[in-house]
Amino acid sequence: MGLIYNVSFEKWKEVLTLAATRPRGTRTDGRSGRVLAFTIQGHAQGRKFVASHNQIVKEQLLHMLSATLIFIVLGSIAVALDAAGDAVARVDGISVFTRSAIEITGHVMLVVDLALFATYLYKSTVTLFKAIVS
Repeated sequence: MGLIYNVSFEKWKEVLTLAATRPRGTRTDGRSGRVLAFTIQGHAQGRKFVASHNQIVKEQLLHMLSATLIFIVLGSIAVALDAAGDAVARVDGISVFTRSAIEITGHVMLVVDLALFATYLYKSTVTLFKAIVS
């Protein structure tokens, strides 16, 4: 994926207008797919823009950081559900089934979150390693 840099405001306006008026699912080269501004811009100027190696690595690391924060939030929700199950256990009139359902939901959510995070981390690390090596 490329990045647009050193582009004037008028060119951006032209690219965005082209992207907004073109029917969804078409590209400038006639193939089906999403309209990509850098492709339109590259065709308009007869060249393609490619991000530098450091920019690609930086973007990948930023992507990994933001995804890690999302997984932390989801894990925090799972921990909060477990704590809510303990709090519900002390309230009179709440059945054991309800308390167990809340605790089990928290545990399952935490296990799924950790499994997805481990998978994401592995795939992202492989992608980052490939970007660094290439």
